[in-house]
Amino acid sequence: MKAKLALKFAVFTTAILAVSFASLGIFFVHKQRTVVLHDLEQLSTALATDLAANSAFGLVTRNRNQLKDLLRSLANVRDIKFSWIEDRSGGLLAYFGEIPFDLFHEICVKIRRQGRRGVNTGRGRNVPSTGERAVVMRSEKFPGLLVASAPVTGARPASPEALILDPGGKKGRQVYLGTVVVGFSLERVDRDILSAKKQSLAIISVVGLISLFLTIAVVHVITRPLYQLKTAAEQVMEGKTPPFVTVKSRDEIRDLAEAFNQMVRQLLSNKEALEKAYRDLEAVNASLEEKVAQRTRILQNTVEELSEARDQLENAYNEMKAMYQAKAAFLRTASHELRTPLTAIKANIDYMRTYLNDELGEEALDIVEAVHKNANNMRAVVENMLTMLRIDSESMPLNIESVNLYQLVAGAVSELKALQGERMINIRIPEDLSIECDSARFHDLCFNILSNAYKFTPENGTVNISADRQRDSLIIRIEDDGEGIPQEHLSSIFEPFYQVHPGREGSGLGLAIVKAVVEKHGGRISAASSPGEGTVFTIIMPQVSPVKTDSSSRQNHEFIRERKEQ
Repeated sequence: MKAKLALKFAVFTTAILAVSFASLGIFFVHKQRTVVLHDLEQLSTALATDLAANSAFGLVTRNRNQLKDLLRSLANVRDIKFSWIEDRSGGLLAYFGEIPFDLFHEICVKIRRQGRRGVNTGRGRNVPSTGERAVVMRSEKFPGLLVASAPVTGARPASPEALILDPGGKKGRQVYLGTVVVGFSLERVDRDILSAKKQSLAIISVVGLISLFLTIAVVHVITRPLYQLKTAAEQVMEGKTPPFVTVKSRDEIRDLAEAFNQMVRQLLSNKEALEKAYRDLEAVNASLEEKVAQRTRILQNTVEELSEARDQLENAYNEMKAMYQAKAAFLRTASHELRTPLTAIKANIDYMRTYLNDELGEEALDIVEAVHKNANNMRAVVENMLTMLRIDSESMPLNIESVNLYQLVAGAVSELKALQGERMINIRIPEDLSIECDSARFHDLCFNILSNAYKFTPENGTVNISADRQRDSLIIRIEDDGEGIPQEHLSSIFEPFYQVHPGREGSGLGLAIVKAVVEKHGGRISAASSPGEGTVFTIIMPQVSPVKTDSSSRQNHEFIRERKEQ
């Protein structure tokens, strides 16, 4: 990792420095070439202008020797390759050096093009104006040459004597006399530029090598603590305790090393805490294993006890089932066996009360009335026992229909008119209130509750019967101001054969039948009472009626008729 990182830093830094120095070298070389060419152009234009001024006399006198001597004087000037002088008609008067024909032709063409912007001589030819300066030209075919041309102007003398007397041409008109052309070689400039390029390349190479070595040294110093951090991290990954990394520099690497050392300290601290927790966990596991073994033994004992209890419950259930079946068989047998003699006794007593009433004495009539009353009570007990048998055996069908609750309650009150006596009966039920129920069973329910209310209400007492709808339920309340029921008996009054006052008349089945009928209809019944303050029975019936069961309405009417006969 250290070698790769150092190499990357070194290559990157060297590349940046090389590109930077190369750019600077190219810039300075190009700048130097531009400056040298500019100086050479200035020199060439100055030389061409001076040569043009000195050749004016020779052009006027057309002294070729004088012009050649003037050109030979340029031989000592460095870098001059060639030069010539031509007259205004383009005729070559003198030349110096070797002039390539193609270059000569190209320069002549350019001079002619410049002449188009000059003055017309009147002989069909344009010549440069007297105010034009020297120009510099470059040839694409001969890039190593620089050519400067300058027009030669002067006053045309009226005679040779005027030329001697007025050498400055002050008395004559300034006219175009010819052109001077000087060619310079750029070989020396190119050699200097090439030398500068080589020097720049050498400097860049030396600086690049120095930068490479310096970068490697710096990167080595920088990456040494990183390598130590890497080694320590690998030791941490292997689960070993690494040494602390020491960095003397005051930079981000030192901060990284300190953070790593802090992490190592925390790891060591956490390792010690984990080892301690592991030891504690082993101790807890040992304790838990012992407790689990102990609880397992307890659970095994409990399971055995539960198994024994289950067996006992099964035996008790079987015994209770056998007892229930025996009780049901006994009640069924007793009910059927008692109904026949009771029917005969009741028939004979009714006959005696109807046809022998005048023949019997007062004492005999009292005996007949007592027998008639007890026969009716026995018949009611037998019917209640049969009803309980049907309820317990789930064989009591329901014929659900819409019944006017007011008429149903009023009919039960009318049937109990003989038991009402001086008691006040208040029926607070809307006359149009209906209920979905089995009319025969609900009649039996009202009959039993009202019978109890009359039985435990004094002669001048009051019984209130009310009903109203609340949300999705029908609430029926039967309230009396009788002697009430003690609190310890309230939870048991709906159990079969349970009597609050065993010495009084009754079989203890009435309220049990009431509860069974209410629950059969999907409702519920509750009782609230306090001794001396009366009792309130509350029946809550759902508005949605239970599923109707197949039954015969004729049987229900016969059951009502039998209750009325009692």
